[in-house]
Amino acid sequence: MEPKTIQLFDKKSVLGIDSGGNYTDIFREKAFIVWYTHGRPGLGDVIANLDMPEGFPIPAYTTLRAWRLADKWDERADEMDKKVRDEVEQRLVSEKAIMQAKHAEIGRKVYEKGITALEEIGIKTTNQALRAIELGIGLENDATNLEKLLSAVAKMEDPKIVAKTAQLLSKVKLKNEPDD
Repeated sequence: MEPKTIQLFDKKSVLGIDSGGNYTDIFREKAFIVWYTHGRPGLGDVIANLDMPEGFPIPAYTTLRAWRLADKWDERADEMDKKVRDEVEQRLVSEKAIMQAKHAEIGRKVYEKGITALEEIGIKTTNQALRAIELGIGLENDATNLEKLLSAVAKMEDPKIVAKTAQLLSKVKLKNEPDD
């Protein structure tokens, strides 16, 4: 004798239709997710991508439009997009700081090789050794200063970043900028 299977939910309620024939909040959320993950397409595209089982009622365009307004899909998507941008920016800043740390390490090694070459070669043929020292110091300084700046900026809040950027830009004249 086979054990009886007890069905706790009927298929319609699990898929998003309650006992009164209305769509559930779970289904409304599914519609939002389809809309958002497909790049905020027109509602006709949402209907086409809802993947409704055969025999289940497909929500009307006007129903989806009402949900979009009532559930504030656009505002919610804007907030989610901002979080994505913030996360990507933070990751880029971190990657840039790591790259700058590597450049500083390379600059230090070039500097050390220049010093070693200078000690081994002596004073007679020092041009390449001195150039390596100069290059190494420059690379290390540039990378270390930029690394420190990027790390500091990554920890700042938006208004502080804007103020710091304005301060730095006021001190630096771009190479391609014409003289006044």
